[in-house]
Amino acid sequence: MKKNRSYLVTKQLLVKNLVQETGLTNLEIEKALQELSDYGLIKISNQGMAIKVVG
Repeated sequence: MKKNRSYLVTKQLLVKNLVQETGLTNLEIEKALQELSDYGLIKISNQGMAIKVVG
């Protein structure tokens, strides 16, 4: 899937906010988001982020 500019901006803003809120590094946040995405628990698009509720 080709990532467009607005997707990248959305993801950068999400990562920036999560770094400020959690105190984790950019790399740790990126890795966690990728894992959640790999398991199908989140989806990030140029319109924002969707979270799948499980349990």
